[in-house]
Amino acid sequence: MNWYKFRYAEYAMQTRHLTELEDLVLRRCIDLYYGHKQPFPNAEWVAKRIQISDVQVVDSVLKEFFRHGEEGYSYQQADDDLSDFEVKSQKARDAVNARWQIRSYSERNTLDKKREEKTREEKKIPLAAIASRFSEFWSAWPAGQRKYGKEAALASWVKQALDGEADVIVAHVLKSRESEGWLSGYTPAPTTYLNQRRWDNQTTALPVRVGK
Repeated sequence: MNWYKFRYAEYAMQTRHLTELEDLVLRRCIDLYYGHKQPFPNAEWVAKRIQISDVQVVDSVLKEFFRHGEEGYSYQQADDDLSDFEVKSQKARDAVNARWQIRSYSERNTLDKKREEKTREEKKIPLAAIASRFSEFWSAWPAGQRKYGKEAALASWVKQALDGEADVIVAHVLKSRESEGWLSGYTPAPTTYLNQRRWDNQTTALPVRVGK
């Protein structure tokens, strides 16, 4: 990503207790994560790339603001943003391809396009059959700014054939809605939730600060 949205109010609320060095480390870690797009392996690896010699401070910041898992240290907000960015980028690519096709196709191919559209309409019937319970998931999702990307979420649902897991997924969403993290505004995007199979981990959305 060339840029990302910096949530100043949330950041300020979570970092008032930091020293100047800790604040610098955190900002550089966040910038690095958006560029690296993958979990960090360890504090030494991070310290070298953000040019901070005090590895102990880096380790402390990672433990407080990043979530540690099998793959390393991950930053939840960045993971959500990167997932959303990929969805939007794909839509943009699809739109460009569609415009190019419209300009390039001759009148003779107009008939082919109509046939393709008819085929897509016919395919909606089997798609509806394997995503008949998606509406339950979407209805259970809490309203707000994070409830968007319904088409992308549906595509993920269909791709993973999640109708068979609908009871578990909906139950987990309803439970997560009452969690401290979601109530505080740290709700993941629906597509991110499905792509990362959050219900499998039995975790709810966590705030930026997950350590001390």
